[in-house]
Amino acid sequence: MTAATTPVNLTRAAHVGISVSDLDASIAFYKALTGREPVAEGTMSSVPFGKSQGLLTSKLRYATINLDNSLGIDLIQFQEPVGERTNGRGSATRARSSRRSRRRSS
Repeated sequence: MTAATTPVNLTRAAHVGISVSDLDASIAFYKALTGREPVAEGTMSSVPFGKSQGLLTSKLRYATINLDNSLGIDLIQFQEPVGERTNGRGSATRARSSRRSRRRSS
């Protein structure tokens, strides 16, 4: 991925979606961080949402914590397909690490 050279001047957002591997632990973390309880929690099975994420369908658990500035933090734990834990590494880092592992095993 390359960085954009032209700023998009993002000044507002309604929601930020964060994919998490353990929703309960993530709720506890964000409650401690913000002092806020989730305003919504639930489960969802959806073909349209799955397609918006590049999947055929998806089943997930979610929780939303709202901040004072009206920003909603949407925590999303995919149940189908099960998400891969990254431990903070982005997809480009995982791809490089995977290629290195394959080279070592050859």
